[in-house]
Amino acid sequence: MSKVDAEVDYLKSTGRLSVTLGSFIALYRLDKSSVLPDNAWFTALGIGLLMYLIYEVVKNLKLVGKIKAKAFWLGTFEDEFSQHVYDLANRVGLGILGFVILAFAMLDDLSWLIPQGMSIAEFCQTLAAIWFLSMGITIVKGMRDTDED
Repeated sequence: MSKVDAEVDYLKSTGRLSVTLGSFIALYRLDKSSVLPDNAWFTALGIGLLMYLIYEVVKNLKLVGKIKAKAFWLGTFEDEFSQHVYDLANRVGLGILGFVILAFAMLDDLSWLIPQGMSIAEFCQTLAAIWFLSMGITIVKGMRDTDED
């Protein structure tokens, strides 16, 4: 496997990992906020997401050894298309995150959205879920054209 192929596989795995992690955090937040009814399906979904998350982390860690350290730590890829998708995902993720933070900062009364108020930890969990989902979806969508299997 060439370095470019390893980078493409690593980026795809990172995208799936981000979507899974964002979904898991969002499900956790919804469960803790009592928005979701107590249901065995949501528990099963959470366990399934956690198992898939562990699978993607292991797969991602195996791919880390096949790419350059710069690609892992700094997101600097040799493949121009992978670099473009990664940069786009960062811009989209941070743009959406900035918009959400501004919306929360500008709106004085969020009682229609959050009836009980929100702690700093809950707010940070919500932001993390939004960031992981937006970045991961952008990567998965951008890298789907490279699927050859």
